[in-house]
Amino acid sequence: MSELQSAIATVKQKLANADKRNAGFQGFSIAEMEAIWGVLAKAESEQADLQQKLDAMAAENAALKAVVEPIANLAQYSDIVSEMSKALRPHEIDTFVSIFAKAKAISATTVTDSYLNSVRAHAITAALSDCTDNCDTDFVMDAYDFNYEIAESRAAGATDLRDELASYAAHLRASAGKDGWDE
Repeated sequence: MSELQSAIATVKQKLANADKRNAGFQGFSIAEMEAIWGVLAKAESEQADLQQKLDAMAAENAALKAVVEPIANLAQYSDIVSEMSKALRPHEIDTFVSIFAKAKAISATTVTDSYLNSVRAHAITAALSDCTDNCDTDFVMDAYDFNYEIAESRAAGATDLRDELASYAAHLRASAGKDGWDE
């Protein structure tokens, strides 16, 4: 559970337990209110940072689209392009070359790739946190009704898989962090 989710859960619980006749923040200490305020301020700051990153990705994708659309429009005439090239003037050929050069230059969408790597790393981490019990021999014995040897073998395999996936998630986070997408 994230810090923000925990703060929200605390607020919901306190409000559910509060005397409904008394308005306000009954049941909250000043320290709790300050802590919740700090978490919300941090979340607001992180949201602004994420919005900047999403804006950068949107701009990158808009530029990509601006290059790809003319190429896509040319593709519909691919059967006659070779014949047309014989009739093109040098500056028209330069236009074609320029479009393809722009497409090649923009094909490295680092902001998008970094964002997607951070999403992938988060998904792996979330999945791992949901299945860590399978790394415990006793849990595997009880949950799946295995004897100790089989449960130990399964738990060891789950632990190895967890470690490999955690390593891969760390690699994704590192590559995302290089371009500003750190979680």
